[in-house]
Amino acid sequence: MVIVAGVVLIASLYILRHKEEPAILRPDDERIHDYVKSRGGRVYASDIVNALGLPKSSVWKALKRLEAKGVIRTKKEGNRTVVEA
Repeated sequence: MVIVAGVVLIASLYILRHKEEPAILRPDDERIHDYVKSRGGRVYASDIVNALGLPKSSVWKALKRLEAKGVIRTKKEGNRTVVEA
């Protein structure tokens, strides 16, 4: 009985610790995500820079944050970066 209670406690703690938090996006991250979705879910990173008027470095950092949260994917196509949502 004590072993079962211990297993339940450990399982409960594991679930609570590994529970996914909802993706809370920064304003620029949200703008970028919305732009990608509005363009059919696939754009080049350079298009984001040009359309939103953001610096390349800001867009690159935002893309890395969005990718880490699983909101978008990036991949290289030649020397260009494709962003997919």
